[in-house]
Amino acid sequence: MKIDISPDVHKALSIMANLQGRTIKDLADEILSSAIGCEVWDLVQKYEGVKVPKAKSANVQSGYVTQPPPKEVESHITTVGGRKEKRRKSPLPPLLDDPSRKSELVRMAKSESMTQAEMGEALGGYDKGVVSRAIQKLKEAGEI
Repeated sequence: MKIDISPDVHKALSIMANLQGRTIKDLADEILSSAIGCEVWDLVQKYEGVKVPKAKSANVQSGYVTQPPPKEVESHITTVGGRKEKRRKSPLPPLLDDPSRKSELVRMAKSESMTQAEMGEALGGYDKGVVSRAIQKLKEAGEI
């Protein structure tokens, strides 16, 4: 069975699932199952014979789901100027790994009609610093 959700909700679910190391389907199923009130589950069980799922988290309060505390994003250590520094990994894939995103970035950079922040947002929510570094790499490679 499929449901339609807005692109923003899908993006948020995707990031949240990625941070938790789960699939979007499993995360959405848990959130939706927990959000359905006990009265509705009683009716479903009574008329459909469906077994009522038990809440999987302590974030359920009177039939509503509260947002769980964010899990720490996987980080890695880099050496900067002789000292070790932790950097957070982005839940987004590298900007230049996808050929369609790369060609779209080249097109936008050549048109010069958008700021780097606008380009990053249009490409899926990338930070302007990521866009700036990607454009610099493309210029060095002679693609822009």
